[in-house]
Amino acid sequence: SGVLSWMCTATEPNVTEEGKESGRTHKLHTPPLTMEIKMTTGSDKMREARAVLTSATGPYARGKDLLSLYRQGPEAAAAALLTGEIYGVSVPEASGAEMLESAAALGLGFLTPEDPQWPEALKDLDGDAAEGSAMGPVFGLWYRGDLAALEGTRVAVLGARDSSGYGNAVATDFGAALAQRKATLVTGNAFGVERAAALSAAAAGGRVILVQASGAGKSFPAGNEDVFSRLLAGGGIIISDKPDGTVATRTLFLARNRITAALSDAVVIAEARWRSSALSTATLAGHLKKPVGAVPGSMYSALSAGCHRLLKEGSAVCVADTQDLAELAGIRAN
Repeated sequence: SGVLSWMCTATEPNVTEEGKESGRTHKLHTPPLTMEIKMTTGSDKMREARAVLTSATGPYARGKDLLSLYRQGPEAAAAALLTGEIYGVSVPEASGAEMLESAAALGLGFLTPEDPQWPEALKDLDGDAAEGSAMGPVFGLWYRGDLAALEGTRVAVLGARDSSGYGNAVATDFGAALAQRKATLVTGNAFGVERAAALSAAAAGGRVILVQASGAGKSFPAGNEDVFSRLLAGGGIIISDKPDGTVATRTLFLARNRITAALSDAVVIAEARWRSSALSTATLAGHLKKPVGAVPGSMYSALSAGCHRLLKEGSAVCVADTQDLAELAGIRAN
């Protein structure tokens, strides 16, 4: 549905058809005149605009001013962003075209809501009710890996970075169980529970969606680079709503959690402290009417206090084994 512009130039007849993907240039058989048509579609400008919007940072990066313009169209919002017209949002250092070119050189792709592979579940974040610091629309996703990993049933397994042996064992069992049931694991890239779940799922032949707050190009933390390589080798994918090189902050981690919550068909907290970041994902998933589960632990363990909190408040159901996990996510053993 974009605007199509084209130009014609005379060339010699009987030219072999040739396509150049970068410029979308084609030489067509039309003796005695060959027409060279260069197409520039509106979707190209839309992609560039969305790329710019993903770079928005600052105290009001998802505030009402930016979102109000975004409702009018990504191109209008991106133009205002580039000219510094939005209060409390920093001006991007590069144009959308430059960002896309740099990402491609690093082997990164860019997925937008206009693309057929865009997960329908993320549209739950687009409505007015989602506007605010905790939620808000996803302008686009930078990715590395196989887009096919976004298909099918997706289950998040999250939890403590400083996990115990118990928490790691639970995460390992859950990662393998999801792989055996052909469900995709959704998780972050933290040490502890998330690392254990990702490595287990990948080792069992399952697919993993790893959601990062700091771009999709490099592992954060760097010590989890092996998780990157293993999940990519197994057909997984790393995604982020921020360009590569973005410095991860607490605000960005919380914003990342909304993607995990919306993308997942169910969210399970394997082990978490009373004020764990994983609980924010569980809360967001609850707002989005997603099933939420929590694994109980010892009453003497501070690392299970967050799970017990969810269970006590009625925000999650008890998940005591892999069968409970499967029932929560609505999946069956194969």
